[in-house]
Amino acid sequence: MGNLTRFIPPIKAARRTDAEHVDIEAEYEGHEQHGEAWFRADDDAKRVEWGSEGQPYRGWMAVEAEGEGSRLTFHLTTIHTGDVQRYVNETFESIRRMF
Repeated sequence: MGNLTRFIPPIKAARRTDAEHVDIEAEYEGHEQHGEAWFRADDDAKRVEWGSEGQPYRGWMAVEAEGEGSRLTFHLTTIHTGDVQRYVNETFESIRRMF
């Protein structure tokens, strides 16, 4: 959870409020947003899941072994149509730079 701001550029701050919820400050499509989201990590499955409370926004990401490498599967459900592709690309680029 502590790496959300490093992996997802639009997220400016994330603070855990309980075992599965985080308070998020973000900037999407030029607008600052503040809200509560849920975030779950399963280390054994190498999977994270997230979503926004009361919003049709959720996703998951999982890493699986594949041959001598790994496969990253990313799923996102959103109604936002603005710069979603740019945000996804920025997120993947952030992850790529980490490895």
